[in-house]
Amino acid sequence: MVSVGLPATTSSVLGLALVRRVRERYPGIMLNVVEGMSGHLGQMMRMGQLDLAVLFSSDVASDLIAEAFLEEQLFLILPKHSTLVAPRRTSLTIAEAAALPLILPTGSHGLRRRISAELEQRNLSAQIVAEIDSLSLLLTCVYDGMGATIKPMAAIYLERERGRKWRALAISDAHMRRRNYLYSLPPERLSTAAAAVAAELKDTAHRLLESRAWTGVEAISAVAA
Repeated sequence: MVSVGLPATTSSVLGLALVRRVRERYPGIMLNVVEGMSGHLGQMMRMGQLDLAVLFSSDVASDLIAEAFLEEQLFLILPKHSTLVAPRRTSLTIAEAAALPLILPTGSHGLRRRISAELEQRNLSAQIVAEIDSLSLLLTCVYDGMGATIKPMAAIYLERERGRKWRALAISDAHMRRRNYLYSLPPERLSTAAAAVAAELKDTAHRLLESRAWTGVEAISAVAA
């Protein structure tokens, strides 16, 4: 058994493809996928309850191995029928985004801290109308017209299957990106099976990028180049 922790946005894009690939290539591996908030998954990694996890911070624990492998752009996301932003707009400033009614995760969520840091640098205050840590409920509230949100493109990956249509507007004057780190146990505690799953996770992610099935994200090597 190999236990892998995936945040909800990552799981929505990568989860099915990873499970399918591991089953095809390693039928002897029982894959245990745990979906949760990055903070909770980080705690599980520190306690040794997961073999691998995708997290958004490089300082979860000094005794774990962390490899930066993806960088996601953050967008202002709202439904196509929303009137909060003019239909012709494809981007907006961070001040314009902060002035909109926003639905965001709670302060314990890494994404919320990332957004808050950008706002604080500019002495901006966001107009928060709700704090929701459930991705599906958050998107449902946004789609219902309660506000907009700031998320990576992966957040709306599965929304097409529900027939919902969305807009993703770039934030033009801020470096709104977050890095994805693949965490693993130290080599002496990492099983051969877990090492194989780690390699498949990275390869599956890169295949999704190359096929443009996963947009708004780049491999770290491409970013560095």
